[in-house]
Amino acid sequence: MTVSGTPVQTASNEIPPGISVVVKSLNANTGVMTIGSSSANALNTGTTAFRLQPGESIELQVGNTLRIWVDATVSGEAVEFIFEQ
Repeated sequence: MTVSGTPVQTASNEIPPGISVVVKSLNANTGVMTIGSSSANALNTGTTAFRLQPGESIELQVGNTLRIWVDATVSGEAVEFIFEQ
């Protein structure tokens, strides 16, 4: 994230059926990362975002990582994700 309050769509990666994507807030983060399926519901001031504290993760079933939007309460913080190919 470069600017808090500006949701970012993750890069495109096709995910095979039955494979999960794990999205993890970096351990070094100091704020909350918010995750959603659109810019509007990932916004860190919204009420529909899923909130990740530093080091927390969520497992998602999506066909493409483009469906994952991320925002941060602190500028410059990030998430990482992993999936099986």
